[in-house]
Amino acid sequence: WGLACLGIPGSSEPSVTAWSPLAGNGGVECIAVAGGHLYAGGSFSYVGTLIRYGLVALDGTTGAPTAWDPGANGIVRALAIGDDAIYAGGDFTACGINMPAHNHIAALDKEVGLAEPWNNGADGQVLSLIASGTTLFVGGDFSMIGGALRENLASLNAATGIALNWDIPVNADVERMLLSGDTLYISGLFTTVGAHSRGPLASVLTTSPTVTLFTPNPTYYPPLPAVHGIARSGNTIYATGYWGSIGGVDDADWVSGVDATTGMNVGWEPENVCTNVAIAANEHAVYFPCTGPGPDGVDVYGLHGYDPSTGASTGFVASLTGNLN
Repeated sequence: WGLACLGIPGSSEPSVTAWSPLAGNGGVECIAVAGGHLYAGGSFSYVGTLIRYGLVALDGTTGAPTAWDPGANGIVRALAIGDDAIYAGGDFTACGINMPAHNHIAALDKEVGLAEPWNNGADGQVLSLIASGTTLFVGGDFSMIGGALRENLASLNAATGIALNWDIPVNADVERMLLSGDTLYISGLFTTVGAHSRGPLASVLTTSPTVTLFTPNPTYYPPLPAVHGIARSGNTIYATGYWGSIGGVDDADWVSGVDATTGMNVGWEPENVCTNVAIAANEHAVYFPCTGPGPDGVDVYGLHGYDPSTGASTGFVASLTGNLN
């Protein structure tokens, strides 16, 4: 059903664990892990024999659905775990037990899925969420959220959903966000952030409405450059998407590494091209889906691991039969 748990022992070959959730009837768009549970959002309406509209919590040991059952009347595209709630964002206009009105964003209790009463929703899609203490960062395709004009990027009071004074307009979709200390990296389809020209990968400060000097500026790729996935390991930001050059270097492999401070290309060249949105990184490897050599030397499509310094294959290959979001 598009969910699996892999053991990742350093950079060696992956092992599929016994965790095995029941199949659902739609795609999984986002996941979050907390309290021994995996929360998933997407376009499904049942998991196994249980009705679960777009949201489900799975036991972290068995994969069985828990009693948490908020439901949403549209696709759930983003999840974030807060101190007191689970936040969901997406295409919906109602979310929570008994489907109260919530436009594109909702805060749900962790026990059964009751929605918090606030409905300071967005007027368009919510595509990315990050909960950090008392603040909820929101990225997407909207012009109003939390009761204020905010263009595609906002910070909300996590308890009330009211927009904070922090305001950095972005001129097109913010698809992904990555928080590192006081720096928020954003990616998507935009060309300006605040009053600054920034290709679809940029960073801003969370302590003030300031656009940083991080300027990888992915350049034109028909019809427009796009950065769909971002991850960090050490002082490098790894990105996937479509571009002709990035960080000042011609690089059309569509997966690259740039300096986390300056945005300059670090020369990280993995052995295979990535054209997918998903990417993750730790100190051992950078993981993304592509077609590359399997354990027997024959090319296989799957989730591959590459050394974060050299780009060489780590030998980590988990074959896939579908897309990885």
